[in-house]
Amino acid sequence: MSHGLIMSGKVRPEFARNACLCGRFSFGLLMAKLTQKARAKIPSSQFAGPNRSFPINNAAHARAAIMLSKFAPDPAAVKAKAEAKLKKGKGLLG
Repeated sequence: MSHGLIMSGKVRPEFARNACLCGRFSFGLLMAKLTQKARAKIPSSQFAGPNRSFPINNAAHARAAIMLSKFAPDPAAVKAKAEAKLKKGKGLLG
């Protein structure tokens, strides 16, 4: 069964760079690109999880944090912080 991004078990080339498979297919979830250098510049207050995990510096990352929160040690806390950031909307550009 193909969901558009996958062809015979592989991600189509045009989506390969940004496709997030996270252990199983996530039905078209495309992640915002964040380099290690850019991530280092983000203040710790802009992360929803422990140890600077789950960046929420823009709307795309906040939505990704909500969808991936089930992988966090404290999923409810990550989801709550990311949702609060989205509701606040201040400084979110993605």
